[in-house]
Amino acid sequence: MRTKVHYQHEGELHVQKKRHVPPNMSMIVSQMISDDMPDQHSEFFTHLSYFGICTVDLDGRPWPTIIVGSSTTLIRAVSEMQLDVSAVLPEGDPFLSSVMNTTNATHRYFAGIGVDFSNRRRNKVAGYIAASNLVDNILNMSLITNESLGNCPKYITVRRLEFYKRSPQVAADHRHTDVICLNQECLGIINQASTIFLATRHTSKVSNNTSDLGLNQRGGPPGFVRTYEENGHTFIVIPDYSGNRFYQSLGNIETDRVAGVAFPCFTTGDMLHVTGIAENLYDDDAECLMPRMTLITRIKLTGYVWIKAALNLMLVGPEQYSPYNPPVRYLATELERMGRSLKTSTSNAKLIEIKKLTNHISKFTFELNENVSFKPGGYVILDFAHLIQHGYQHMNNSNPQSVNDDYIRTWTISSSPPFNYDLNTFEPVNRVSCTIKHLPNGTISSLLHSLSSNRGLPLDCKFIGVGGEFTCFDETYQVPEKLLFIAGGIGLTPFIAMLEALSQTKRTTDLVLLFSGRGDEKDLLQDFLSSSIVSNISMFDSTRVNASHKTNSLEVYNRRIQYDDLMNVSDLLNRQVYICGPGQFMADVNSWLNKAGLKSNQIKMESFFF
Repeated sequence: MRTKVHYQHEGELHVQKKRHVPPNMSMIVSQMISDDMPDQHSEFFTHLSYFGICTVDLDGRPWPTIIVGSSTTLIRAVSEMQLDVSAVLPEGDPFLSSVMNTTNATHRYFAGIGVDFSNRRRNKVAGYIAASNLVDNILNMSLITNESLGNCPKYITVRRLEFYKRSPQVAADHRHTDVICLNQECLGIINQASTIFLATRHTSKVSNNTSDLGLNQRGGPPGFVRTYEENGHTFIVIPDYSGNRFYQSLGNIETDRVAGVAFPCFTTGDMLHVTGIAENLYDDDAECLMPRMTLITRIKLTGYVWIKAALNLMLVGPEQYSPYNPPVRYLATELERMGRSLKTSTSNAKLIEIKKLTNHISKFTFELNENVSFKPGGYVILDFAHLIQHGYQHMNNSNPQSVNDDYIRTWTISSSPPFNYDLNTFEPVNRVSCTIKHLPNGTISSLLHSLSSNRGLPLDCKFIGVGGEFTCFDETYQVPEKLLFIAGGIGLTPFIAMLEALSQTKRTTDLVLLFSGRGDEKDLLQDFLSSSIVSNISMFDSTRVNASHKTNSLEVYNRRIQYDDLMNVSDLLNRQVYICGPGQFMADVNSWLNKAGLKSNQIKMESFFF
C-alpha cells in the first residue's frame, strides 16, 4: 500500500514540456519511485560514512549539508521505510539549526542522497523527520522515507574519502540578507567544486501528501557553477546538463522558486551553504546569460553560511572527473571581460575547399555570407547541428562527450586577412580557413574529413561569429622585436595565421618556433621553414617517425619537449612568448618559463571559452 502519491507535479511537467520530453515520461517516473527502500538501497545507505541531507528553515528555505560518521555508526536501517541517523555536525550548520528550531510538522520534511564517490553509485530518498534530538553534540534523527529512487552515475567525481577529525569554525553567518558579497575564499570554494548538493522544495496545492523536498548531487568540471553580482545582489548560475529528464529539482524550482546549495571542499574540509530565490531560464534567456546553454538555474542569494573545516573527511589521492562533464560554460559578462566577446551573426558559412595536409589533418576553407574582421590568430564559431541526426541520449560510455554535444565548434582561423597598408589595418574578408585534425570520436571532424577530395561540396553550416585576442599584433599592428611561438600538436594553427600575417605586413622580427608534433605533422612546418623571419625551429616527436637530425633552420628531437629546450632558446628573456596546445602542455611550458625568469606580461596562452 502506498503512503505517498508519486505523480509528477505541474512544475516538473512544465519543464518537461519546455524540453520536448515525450509525454509518457511522467508515467515512467511515477513507476520508478517507491515508498519503501529496496533492500539494496537500505544496505547501500548503511555502508556510507557520509550522506547528503536537507531540510527547510522556519522561513521555508532549503538548507543542504553533508553529515559524516562512520560506515557502522552513521546510518542504521530500521525498516524498509526508516533510517536512524547519528552524526556530529559543526555548530552553526544551517541544517542542524533548522532541524532543532523546527516546531511545526510541516517543516520537518527532509530529502537525502547517498553517493559512494569511490564507484559513482547514488540513491535518493525523501520523507519526514519523525524525531530528532541533540545529545552530547550528536544529532540523532529518525527518518521516515516515503520516496526512494536510484540515480545514474553521470557527472560524479570519483574520489577516495577517509574520516578525518577537524576543528570547525564559523567564518561567516549571514542567513537573512539580500546584500551578499562573497569574499574570495567563498568564491574559491565555489570555483573548485566539481560536486554540489542542490536542495529544492515543492509545496503542493492539492494535498500535503504530495508536498516534499528534493536533494540531488550536481557535478561537472571545477568551475561549472558561475557567480556574479548585480545591483547589490549575488547570483549563482548552474547549467543543466543532459540527465534522466525527470526534472524533479527544476520542477520544484518552477513551483516554489527557492533552492539551497552546499558547496563542499574535500581538500580543506570547508563548506559553503547558500540559499535563495531560484528560477529556471530557457533558450534565448539562458543563452543571453550563459552562451551555449539553453537551460540554466539562477539563484539570487538571500543567505549564506561559511564554515571552515566543517567536513570530517580527508581527500586521499587525486580526483577523477566524470568523462561526461562538458566544458565549463562562462557567463557572457565573463567572456566580455576575458576579451572573448564576439560579433554574433545569423548568416551561413559554406565549405568550399578541402586541402589534405597530413594523414589526419586537413585545411577547410569556408565562404561566409558577409565580410568579417578578426585578428591573425583569432577563431571562428560554426554550428553544424542541422547536419547531424541526433536525439536524446541518457548514457553513451563509448563517447560520453556526445551526450551534451550541441554540435557548435570553435576553431582557430589558420588564414590571415589581407593587410591594408594605407589604412594600417587588416581588411574584412568573407573567407576563412581552419586547419582541423580528425578525432576518432569527433562527430564534426569525422563529418568534415569524410568529405575527401572535395566530394560532397559545398556543405552549408551556420556561421555564429568570430573573435579572439590571441595574436602577436598590438593595437597598432606592430609586433615585438623577438618572438617565441610554442605549439603542441594542432595548437600550431594560430601561429600559421600569424606567420602569414607577419609575411604580409613585412614586420621585422626574430621568430623562434618550438613545436611538439607527431609523425607527419612535420609537414605543417613548410611555411615556417621557408620564411626569412624564422631563425630557428625545433620539433619534438616522441613517436620517432622522424629521425633526429639538424638542418640550417630545423632540428628534430625524438622525445618530448623539456625545460632545458626553453633555456637553449637564444635571448629567451627578451622574447614575447605565445603558447597554444593542450591544457597540461601549456601549463607545463608556462611553469618552465616562469622558472626561467620570464615575467607574466611576456607570456600569453591561448584558451577557448566557447
